[in-house]
Parts: sequence; structure tokens; C-alpha cells
Amino acid sequence: MKYIFESGNISDVGKKRTRNEDYFGQYEFNGVKIYIVCDGMGGYTGGEFASRLAVNEIKEHFESLNPNTENFGDELKSSLLRADAAIKKKATSDPEMKEMGSTAVVLLIKDGFANIAHLGDSRVYLHRDGMFHRITKDHSLVQQMVDGGIIDAEQAKTHPNRNVISRSLGPDGSSEPEVEQPLSIYKNDIFLLCTDGLTSLVEDEEIKSIIEGMDAQSACIELVNMANDRGGNDNITIQIVKVVKGKSLPPIPEKKKTLFKFSGIGLGVFLLLLISFIFADDFSNMLKTVNPVKNDSTNTAVPDTNAKNDTTSIDTSKNKVNSIENTLVTGAQNAIEQVTPKPGTDSSTNNKQGEKK
Repeated sequence: MKYIFESGNISDVGKKRTRNEDYFGQYEFNGVKIYIVCDGMGGYTGGEFASRLAVNEIKEHFESLNPNTENFGDELKSSLLRADAAIKKKATSDPEMKEMGSTAVVLLIKDGFANIAHLGDSRVYLHRDGMFHRITKDHSLVQQMVDGGIIDAEQAKTHPNRNVISRSLGPDGSSEPEVEQPLSIYKNDIFLLCTDGLTSLVEDEEIKSIIEGMDAQSACIELVNMANDRGGNDNITIQIVKVVKGKSLPPIPEKKKTLFKFSGIGLGVFLLLLISFIFADDFSNMLKTVNPVKNDSTNTAVPDTNAKNDTTSIDTSKNKVNSIENTLVTGAQNAIEQVTPKPGTDSSTNNKQGEKK
């Protein structure tokens, strides 16, 4: 299956900074597409140098690969460790760069699969089938506090330590990359890579609305404008990748199961109400027959002409109930057969911390 992609990217200094310490790269080698976003840290020149060095080292790693390489998860990890080693070497040799470091997110696409790796609080999102969710989990102090139930997600947005990260490239943080499992990609998927200069000021639902309604480059520009309109207190870097042509998304079984489940429940409720109605009607008629109303005070014997009708009415009611019970059992069995349970996963973070400046 041939895939066609549309991409857009932008990096903006924002409204409060004098230098842009973010950097991005977009490359293609031997049919492998690579998208990188890095957010540098470590002083006036250190952060800017670190992010550029990281992108360049990741690029050179993939340039040097054998065209027959298949395990891209391992190669993503190796490329980030290479970038980490280069930043540490520079930090050791130049005292002015001793605090330099960088976050990194990398999206690699090959043969209908996406591979993702990251360190720090720059993010990757996926928009699919009307849903927009974050794939990466921040390596940050506030994320650890959220995971531990100390604060909630809303409190994390304004927490005074929200810039403290627990993993990064460089000497001041844990440098173990987190690599996601390969993800199948489908037509109309949209990937978004960004630094926290966007996500600290623009809500996920707003991002979703923008990328749904615009081409990739226009969406990048609009999102930067939104962040700057709200203060632009950090550098803002975004890459958007849309799958224009490719394999179609298959039907999602869980949706069908839920539909059948609730259809079965609805059928059961309807039949129970119907049974109640029939019983109430027949029971009322039987009461009228057993206790006929006297027309006057004269105790006159009246021939029991309703006896046969009573028996017929009861038999008819039994037949109706038996028929409905059979229908109810069949409907319930069909509903149960549609519902089967499924299994799922989890992850963890490192406590070593570094602060972006």
C-alpha cells in the first residue's frame, strides 16, 4: 500500500524570549521519514546549541544506517543515546556549556508503521477517527506528582515546578529514552509533535479543532499565533504530519460490541414492559369475571355464561407469555454472544530531575 503524507512545521521565538532554543528537523533516508522536535535548556547559548546538536546527531545516525535495517525502535534509542553523548562531551569540554541539555521527540514512519521515542516534556499527539490523544507521557516532576495522586492534571498546568523535567539529553538528567511500541498508521491519521511552549498555553481540544479544519502548514501557523496571543512566554515549535493516502482504518470491534450490548438490553426492557402490560390487562379482566357487579339488591341467580370465556382468556394469556419469554431469552443470548472482554498496559518514570530555563 502506497502512503502519501502532508507535513507542516514552524519554530517561533515567542513573545518573552530573545533567543529560540527550540529546533526541529525533517528528513527522509531510504524510504524512512523522520520528524524531530527538541527544546534546549542550559543558559543563554547552551540551550540553543544543545537542541541543534541533538537534531544533527539523530539525523547523522539514520543517514549512516544500512538500507535493510528493520528494528527501528532500537535505532531510535541508539540515535538519542548518540545525541546524549555528543551533548555531554560538549558540556564537559566547555565550561560555559556545562548545564546544556535538551528534550527530544522523534517520529519515524516506515512501511505503514510509526515508531516514536522521547525524553522530557515535548510531546507527540495522534488524531484518529475523531479522537485526539497524547501518545507520550511527560518525563517531569509534575507528571510524577499526577501519577502519584498528589495533584491533578489541572493543578499540574500551573504548578511552580512544572518546568522541572526528570529525563533529558545532557549531563543534568537521566538520559534513558522511552520508546513506544510500533503503531500502525491509517489514512486520515494526524500526528503532532511540539514543545511545551504550545501545550502550556493552548488546550488539547483547541489543538484538535485547528488540525482538523486546516492543512498542516496553516494549522502550525494558527497554533503559534494562538500561543503568542496568550502571552507567548516560551519558544514554540510544532510539526504536523497528515496521512493523506494509505490503508483505511478497519472497523473497531468494541464499538460494535457496545452497540449489540445496549440493543440487547433495550430489547429486554421493552419485552418486560410488554409482559407487564399484558398481565395487567388480563388480570383486570379476570377480576371482573370472578367478582361481577350486582345490578340490584335482589339475589337473583344468573347463569354462568362467562366460565368458558375465562378459561379461554387464561389460556391465551399463557400462550402470549410463553411466546414473549422465548423471544426474550433468544434476544438476551444474542446480546451476550456479542460481548467479550479484552486485555491492556502501563509505564513508569525516573526521579532524576533537571529544570528547563
